[in-house]
Amino acid sequence: MNQENPASQNLEELIAKLASAIQNYPETDEAYVYELARKADETSVRGRKQESKDDLLNKLGYDTSDYKITSSFQTISESIIYLLDLGVNDIGKVVTRLPQVLSLSIDTMKPRVEYLRSIGIKEEDIGKVVTRLPQVLSLSIDTMKPRV
Repeated sequence: MNQENPASQNLEELIAKLASAIQNYPETDEAYVYELARKADETSVRGRKQESKDDLLNKLGYDTSDYKITSSFQTISESIIYLLDLGVNDIGKVVTRLPQVLSLSIDTMKPRVEYLRSIGIKEEDIGKVVTRLPQVLSLSIDTMKPRV
């Protein structure tokens, strides 16, 4: 009989809880999401990390067949919550157009969002802009200026 090891079962449970917590955000406390992500990072075992991240993203409804996410569960969770807070209503579309968004830190995305605000994009439209053109979160501000 092929039994899974307990750490593997715990990780699967953590991933299921993390996916549920992210899906229920903002009703779910942000600190709880981050705690689950931290535990998933600590529990994931070498050789299964990518598979575990793919499992999380699949549970969230994102197709992972075309890209590989190298960031931690914490970064993935923070990125998704930040996008939700910006008003992005179709994170799946953003992830499809720019899978690397799940690897971007909030510190990387914030200055770009601030730049969008500084050029007059209304707060309620930031999420729409990011959904249509998620690359704005990864471009340098100097690159965006001439294009705007």
